[in-house]
Amino acid sequence: MYFQSISIVPSDFTSSVLVSYKTALPPSDSMLPVHTSMHQISPSFQNCAPAGLADNKVYYFLGDFDAKTGKFTPDEHFDNNPALLDYGCNVFTGPSVFVDPQSGDTCVFSIMQDQRTGAEEGAAGWAHCVGLTRKIWLNDEGTDVKMRPVDALHTLEGDVLATGENLTLEQANDALANVKGDLLYIKATLTANDAKQFGIQLKSNGNTDMTSYTYDVEHGTVSGDTRNKGSAASLNHVSGPLMLDDGKLFMEIYIDRSLVEAFFNDTKSISMRSYSDYDSQKIQLFADGDLFVDNLYITDMQSIYKEK
Repeated sequence: MYFQSISIVPSDFTSSVLVSYKTALPPSDSMLPVHTSMHQISPSFQNCAPAGLADNKVYYFLGDFDAKTGKFTPDEHFDNNPALLDYGCNVFTGPSVFVDPQSGDTCVFSIMQDQRTGAEEGAAGWAHCVGLTRKIWLNDEGTDVKMRPVDALHTLEGDVLATGENLTLEQANDALANVKGDLLYIKATLTANDAKQFGIQLKSNGNTDMTSYTYDVEHGTVSGDTRNKGSAASLNHVSGPLMLDDGKLFMEIYIDRSLVEAFFNDTKSISMRSYSDYDSQKIQLFADGDLFVDNLYITDMQSIYKEK
């Protein structure tokens, strides 16, 4: 738990975001405000059918909410055209939302599906888990949602395993050569000089077992791929549109055993389950051309459960 509230006070909404599931069962909504310096907007997230029965992608709208009539009107850009918060395949589900009473930040957390069979869950003794808490706000123009992990997560960082600035791809991978783990925080900013595709491989054995994230410059998409998806997962490859920020890709990735949550340019995320072999813990950047690593920072992560 990263936040504790003594009381929850409802907000007066002036506008809103509606986030929904594509599902065959009746959804339910939750609504909350997000801000820029000039706008207030409130997102609503819809819960869904059980993970094995529906396509549980988390969609959202931006628009105006009239508190008197209870009517939500999507912005023109979002009219009948919702967007996705997370491009993962049925991992990021069941979002819950709240407003931090101290900072006023709008936050969302979720149920992260384990994508295993009931028999596997019973044998393991656990099923699913809570995802990282994510801060939600509006971009400067008030036209779309921004998202990133909450700053409180930085208090759980442990030893710095790799760091550097203004590196070539070879220099960055030299710094990563001895970095291994499955409880890690990875932060990097990458600039594609003439590379058409570039990204990062993690939870890797250096050969056939790996999970990777790739940016495609020509198509303007970011994708995730895992060689060890859960047995109940339908896809091992997912992707969606993402614009570079002044030619740069900013990545924050949290690895928590089988769960990998990756965030790109404070805009989109891809959550995946990766049941890799325990020995598959290497990390490597890759590119099909010249890639500049503006900065690189990796730490191990500490447990939220403190020893008494």
